[in-house]
Amino acid sequence: MKILEVIQSLASGGAERLVVDLCNELSKTEDVTVLILKDVEHFYLPQLNPAVKVIEAKMPIGGSIKQLVQCCKWVNRIKPDVIHMHSQARYTMLMANLLYGRRYKFYLTIHNDVNDHYAHGWSGLQVRLSGFIGRCKFITISETNHQQFCEAHPKLKQRFIQNGRALPIISNKIDDVKEEMQAYRSAENRILFIHIARCHQCKDQSMLVDSFNELIAEGEKLALVVIGAGFDSALGKEIIAKACSDIHFIGTKENVYDYLSCADCFCLSSQYEGMPITLIEAYLSGKPIISTPVCGAVDIVKDGENGFLSAGHTKEEYKNAVRQFIKNKDSICTAAKKNNEHCLYDIRECAAKYLDWFKN
Repeated sequence: MKILEVIQSLASGGAERLVVDLCNELSKTEDVTVLILKDVEHFYLPQLNPAVKVIEAKMPIGGSIKQLVQCCKWVNRIKPDVIHMHSQARYTMLMANLLYGRRYKFYLTIHNDVNDHYAHGWSGLQVRLSGFIGRCKFITISETNHQQFCEAHPKLKQRFIQNGRALPIISNKIDDVKEEMQAYRSAENRILFIHIARCHQCKDQSMLVDSFNELIAEGEKLALVVIGAGFDSALGKEIIAKACSDIHFIGTKENVYDYLSCADCFCLSSQYEGMPITLIEAYLSGKPIISTPVCGAVDIVKDGENGFLSAGHTKEEYKNAVRQFIKNKDSICTAAKKNNEHCLYDIRECAAKYLDWFKN
């Protein structure tokens, strides 16, 4: 089967991480090409297997009729059996989908909260146009994500495929990471939390930092390590400026499993999500999770068992969840270690389900 994966970029992000892992797994048996649309930095590009063909369209940021026509030309040139779209690529590929939906199979993975990004306005119209005129089929990535899509678009064809990730591999940098993370713990042996996400308002790192600032000021022996891009932005600089000395911003890292293995707990503070890849990485690493009650987290976190869900999205609610973890740390950590004893979120199982759906 000739599969074309289409994405805006391979910058650091959850959808991008899935595309790389999915391409690598599918390329073991299928002819896989990834079409990268935008001319930006591609953090994950070097992690694609040599078997995956790569096309960089180098389109400028923003949209235009010219770009829609260019996508049609790429589709006609490659002539794939399946065109699998991700995130904002659905807009750039819309003309190709509407024109060629009877000639090629189109699929779109829903990476975000359906109600916020796929149900209303232009986004909702685009989904309906693709589904009815372009005959596009859809993939939802968590139970909550699936339920939202069924309610918003009950007549469109879709299948729930649990998001997946390559199983944890510890790199040859682990000794350096252990030394680095131990320094963050300091002589006081602080409980070490880790947050992995790009800087963005939807990730609500401002609330996360405020929560840890206050807990540390109250005397809790905690440290927070933040991994992710975008903290050189105006928002990022504002967040860094107010963070106390026990909150550490260390940029993007390819070896996130090394850092997760050295942390006590993973933190997610988002306002909305689909099924965050970082959440799966923490789960597969056997780490407890403290999260706001977003799509994905409510499916993966068993509150009070392998982590804690805050009651809402406020600072006080998040602080309460962190306090619950501190109080029950040993039992929660023991339970979370059992997360990775089965392959629920293994990319191999995920890819097999995608391949089965592509055949329909």
